Amino acid sequence: MIVTFYSYKGGTGRTMALANIAVVLARAGHRVLAVDFDLEAPGLARYFEEITPEPPRTGLIDLLLAESAEPGGPDWRDHVVPIERNLSLLAGGNQDRDYPARVLGFDWGEFFRAGGGEFFERLRADWSAEYDFVLVDSRTGITDTGGVCTITLPDIVVPVFTANHQSVDGVVDVMHRAQAGRQALDYDRPPLVVLPLPARFDGRTERRSAQEWLEIFADRFEPFYQDWLPRGIRPRQILERTKLPYVAYFSFGERLPVRSDDAADPESLGYALHTVAKLIENGLSNAAEVVGLPTEPPAQRVRTDEPRLTVLRRRRRLLPVAHLITSAIALVGTITLLVSQNVALPFRQTIVLAGAAQTGYFDNPEVQRILLRRGFSVRITQAGDRTESPVDLDSAAFVMTTGALSTDALRSQLESAGRSSKSYEPFYSLLVVAGRHEHVAALASAGVATPQENPQFYSLDVQRFLDLLARKPTWNDLGVTPDDARSVAVGTADVCRSGTAAGYLGLAAFAVGSVPATLEDARSIATRLKPLVQQQGTPAPAVPLSDESPLVVTSEHRYFANPFGSVALVYPRTPLRLRQTYTALTPEAERLGDLLVSDPELLRAAARSGYRAYPPADGLFDQARDEQGVARPDAVRDDRFAVLPEPDVFREMVRVVGDCGGSGGG
Repeated sequence: MIVTFYSYKGGTGRTMALANIAVVLARAGHRVLAVDFDLEAPGLARYFEEITPEPPRTGLIDLLLAESAEPGGPDWRDHVVPIERNLSLLAGGNQDRDYPARVLGFDWGEFFRAGGGEFFERLRADWSAEYDFVLVDSRTGITDTGGVCTITLPDIVVPVFTANHQSVDGVVDVMHRAQAGRQALDYDRPPLVVLPLPARFDGRTERRSAQEWLEIFADRFEPFYQDWLPRGIRPRQILERTKLPYVAYFSFGERLPVRSDDAADPESLGYALHTVAKLIENGLSNAAEVVGLPTEPPAQRVRTDEPRLTVLRRRRRLLPVAHLITSAIALVGTITLLVSQNVALPFRQTIVLAGAAQTGYFDNPEVQRILLRRGFSVRITQAGDRTESPVDLDSAAFVMTTGALSTDALRSQLESAGRSSKSYEPFYSLLVVAGRHEHVAALASAGVATPQENPQFYSLDVQRFLDLLARKPTWNDLGVTPDDARSVAVGTADVCRSGTAAGYLGLAAFAVGSVPATLEDARSIATRLKPLVQQQGTPAPAVPLSDESPLVVTSEHRYFANPFGSVALVYPRTPLRLRQTYTALTPEAERLGDLLVSDPELLRAAARSGYRAYPPADGLFDQARDEQGVARPDAVRDDRFAVLPEPDVFREMVRVVGDCGGSGGG
């Protein structure tokens, strides 16, 4: 689990909180990595001087510079230093006299153009595989590196703030931006979870003001608590138990109160830090139990008959995915039978998923409960969008892929290995364009988009849109105000790295009536479309909706899994399915595959996560939107989907457009 500690302003005690929580988690037996991403003002290493006096001789900036000089060459482990048992540190860097020049001279723009986004995805995958918890100390304010820390890397963000409006307003705004940016990522990840953390809070001398500010905190941060707080628990109750009190003694120097403060005293700083660490340790689940709050009066407690499993911790292993699988959302499943001492109730079959990416569907607590009742327990490991190595078939019980090229690559690997398998397609998502309302309305005025019955949604004539892009108008030309002289474009990720971007390329070929049948045709059509894709694409594996990219290509389910009203969705008139393919490699995995395509509860859970099912269960998508109380787009006809080229031909198109060298996205 990766947890980012963020603050809008300095002086909140953010770094102190992170260092202490890292120590608590490590001493509880978890493998912990602390990362100092505040390169302009690094200070995390200072808190560990009382444990390890020797200052780090290397760190993150040195790793970044090495990666810039030799992409894919350096090993991040060479820049990590041990602090104590179970605790390691990736410092900002060697604090010599040249450190400021190294930081100020680092070109972030060039780094991302050269593949920096994929570098951080690899880091995320490695860290998730090798550590139980990675705590990232982010830079303050709104910055490029802050986006990496608050959108790309974390599972949880802990915004640290103090009792003033500038701190609170800034944090709330950045957290909303981070959640919206997370949904626009070209990776299948669950929504970003936020644990608000008030700090330097003086509730002893200014009691009336303290109570007023706790109410302000509860009101402003309530939307973030709703994502994880149990029913019946109010934000104010959690805030009372997690606020970090102001203690004058610990305001001098860099200290670790968890090593000396009385953690049994509810008024102490050590107690609050231990409480926050426990919430993080539990992934914010069972929050009421963790902080000692009943979720409802005892007489009203509802008994659950779900099996309760006690599973010993296992070292997580990253299983890579085949052949440069771009936007291959792959889950590699390993089936194990737990031995008797690991199971508190009768013998159960447990399915452990470890793979190259995390899917919001399997991470959904509702899905986990359903599978548990069916006799399966699902665990997943997050990783990057693609890797060059094949799947470890000896350890995998099944693989879940997104897109034609990733599925074809897996099929080829299975054939080469002489392995039998059974494939399922339980659900799919649609390729859409997400955009700011004013920019989408401008497309409608230009005659390339048409409003649907609900003004949140539009239909797109892809051929007219491509013709418009070829003329290279500006948004000013289309009437967007205030002044916007940028060329009209839709943001896509690098086609070599993103299956959604590859799908957009295939859809463009279909829209202009040029679906290639041969490799020669593929090269010809790709050459024609290449200027448009290169005009729009960026060399990053994902493109969030932003002021710089007011239109982006994405997947429909990322919106409906957690709807937000400030975005319009534009549907190609001939839609393109982004297929989820589940490939079972063992008889036990086939049982799970049968459930995925037939179990009504699992299909409804998929619909609530924004996926669409195949007939006869295709009405579940609309039902889920009605249950959510959100608008839904016009119905999609089942006989009007775009057709992609055959995998070998499609792969050649991607290679030519993206200059991928080998195989491409998909």
